[in-house]
Amino acid sequence: NGKQWTLSEGQGDFEFIYGSEPMNDPIAFDSSLEKRKNGKLKAELLETGFPNAMMALAEVMTWAADYKGYLPNDWKDIPDAKNSLLAAACRHRLKRLKGEEFDDESGLPHLYHEAFNVMAQLELLITGKL
Repeated sequence: NGKQWTLSEGQGDFEFIYGSEPMNDPIAFDSSLEKRKNGKLKAELLETGFPNAMMALAEVMTWAADYKGYLPNDWKDIPDAKNSLLAAACRHRLKRLKGEEFDDESGLPHLYHEAFNVMAQLELLITGKL
């Protein structure tokens, strides 16, 4: 009744049936391994779902380090982070909403900067610093 898959594993092919008993092949699918995965965070979904957005955030952070002189992740310790990050996100959002796509200073899209400031707020909120 399960779905049959054929996988290649270095020394040859093997098959397993999803939703049924594991086959006798020692390399074949082991349902106990799958059961241990239940309830675990699928962090890989972040990378596979948002690779371009993550690169955009990295571009903002790299620009800030290379051209503004910020130290890596020093935004975590800025004074009055709640208001500073909110104000920066709002400035970039307002410029974007007025039709200005790119930031004059960095040349990057305002949305990249806005996203960074929102992500920084989220990180600080989760870690209890906001």
